[in-house]
Amino acid sequence: MQPSDSQFERAVDDWAPLMKKIAEHSDRAAFEKLFAHFAPKIRSFCLMLKSQYTAPEMADELVQDVMLKVWLK
Repeated sequence: MQPSDSQFERAVDDWAPLMKKIAEHSDRAAFEKLFAHFAPKIRSFCLMLKSQYTAPEMADELVQDVMLKVWLK
C-alpha cells in the first residue's frame, strides 16, 4: 500500500523543522533525532537489497555516507 500524497506531505512537514535547524545552525540535537529515526530505516533498506550492499558492514557504511551528506548540506 502506497502512502497518499497528503500522508507524504505531512511526513515531510514533520521533519522540516529539524532539517532547517541542521541546515541553518548545525544543530546537533536535531541531527541526533533525525539520525535516530532514519539510520535504522536506511540500514534496513540496504540489507533488503540483493547485491554487494547486503553485508551489514556495507549497510552501516552507506548509512554513514547518507547521514554525512545530510549534515554537510
